[in-house]
Amino acid sequence: HEVPFDYSREWFLPSSGPLKFDYSSVRRPPPMSQAMPEVGQVLHFLQASSDADELQYDATVKLRALRAVSVHLYMSAQQFRLLIQVFSEGVHRQEFFCIFHTRVVDPSRLLSPDILHSNIFSVADRRE
Repeated sequence: HEVPFDYSREWFLPSSGPLKFDYSSVRRPPPMSQAMPEVGQVLHFLQASSDADELQYDATVKLRALRAVSVHLYMSAQQFRLLIQVFSEGVHRQEFFCIFHTRVVDPSRLLSPDILHSNIFSVADRRE
């Protein structure tokens, strides 16, 4: 049973139970970084693993693998858009956004009407 976190003087670390952290790195690509063509291969694999019967991977497994390699990837906003669309609306797209929003080399485009304020996220996603 999860308890919402409310930090105050009265808060104390529980003596038992799981302790979960939700973390998103603020580390950005270095200036003048370029989008990596290898991101296209990642997209190809994710799409193939959605289509081929023998390569059916759960979205959670895909996201876990992507999180592991995310620190090694730089992508354009357009690559981001193509990758996020591999996942169905809802929690998986939200998770993808949290993993990769800081890995985009053209963040102003990511945050523009072309990507973030387009139809990538449903109205319900935006409320979460």
